[in-house]
Amino acid sequence: MGAEEQRFLLSVLDVHAPVRAPEGALDWAAIMRVASECKVLPLLADRALAGCEERLEPAVADRLRESLHETAVYNTRLRGELSRAVSVLSSAAVDHVVLKGAVLMHSHYPRPVMRHAVDFDLVIDPERFHTGLDALRAAGFADAEPAPAMGPDGEALAASPRTVAHACAPLRGPSGVNVDLHHRVPAAGFERGGFRGWHARARSVEISGVPVRMCDPQDLAVHLCEHFALQNYGDPQDAPRLLADLRALFPECPAWEQLSDGPARQRVAVAVARRLFDAAFGPEPSRDPMAGLLRRVATGDPSVRVPLAQISNLRGHARRIYLDLLHRPGYALRTWFPTRVYLGQRYGVDPSSARIYPLYLTRLMRAAFKPLWPKR
Repeated sequence: MGAEEQRFLLSVLDVHAPVRAPEGALDWAAIMRVASECKVLPLLADRALAGCEERLEPAVADRLRESLHETAVYNTRLRGELSRAVSVLSSAAVDHVVLKGAVLMHSHYPRPVMRHAVDFDLVIDPERFHTGLDALRAAGFADAEPAPAMGPDGEALAASPRTVAHACAPLRGPSGVNVDLHHRVPAAGFERGGFRGWHARARSVEISGVPVRMCDPQDLAVHLCEHFALQNYGDPQDAPRLLADLRALFPECPAWEQLSDGPARQRVAVAVARRLFDAAFGPEPSRDPMAGLLRRVATGDPSVRVPLAQISNLRGHARRIYLDLLHRPGYALRTWFPTRVYLGQRYGVDPSSARIYPLYLTRLMRAAFKPLWPKR
């Protein structure tokens, strides 16, 4: 993207300030492609239509309005499903805290349509996790269906049996919106009093007449920084939405010192987010190549996003392989050299079938080359 497209996108991410009208013609196809890939297309649509609609081509304006309409409809379903889930948990006397997109769209963005979320996250009392899970299932929340596994010949194979993971149980509500139910959240930001500390600091708001505990802005900001820098290994595709979220939470500037008040990994995550934030919303750099690079990352520029995404991908796989070898070496070896019985159970084929042999080859190649595949 060009410099003018970059400046315009940065003004879009600065959600509480007026959008910067472009000085010349913009490559709208490139801008919308980047916004879509980086999950900020509704934000772009709302800001562009409000700030410079007269400069948009009719086809561009129609696509942006369509994005806003789709987001508004889906967000309505999501908030309805959220209030339904919280009502069920409250009836079962299970405490909860809502995280991420649902909190941001409802309480912090100027308009809910500016922030899209695919699902919503609930951290619930770990001592009553299974009580809450059973109550939601009884109320019509079903286990989210796993994607079907595909064999090397392109034929669909049986999916593996679904189990509840240690930290999260994905469910699908009656309207089709997913809910991620967590015992806790990863990384260090949750350690400030654990669930009880987060619950005590959460803010209660009403959605459809149901009191909902929304995560405290400071706790949420730390979680967002850790989610970007640690859980997603600094995936640059997530950078624009992270910056918009932080700007929505803090119209002036985050209290970085308070956000950094924690263990080393929390300080590292916050420091990474702070560098991006300062580069995106601070004075435009003139000769600092690092600040210029960070601004390109902040706007999801494909010229830097694509190679950095591959580095992020390799970091994630390297950490996964290291932890597997350290904590469960048997599992790590079976990932590369699975047994015939496992392959039969995993892919729903007869272990004595000839189909086992191409599965062996595919499994070995997948384990060896998956770290090099680009993220989707």
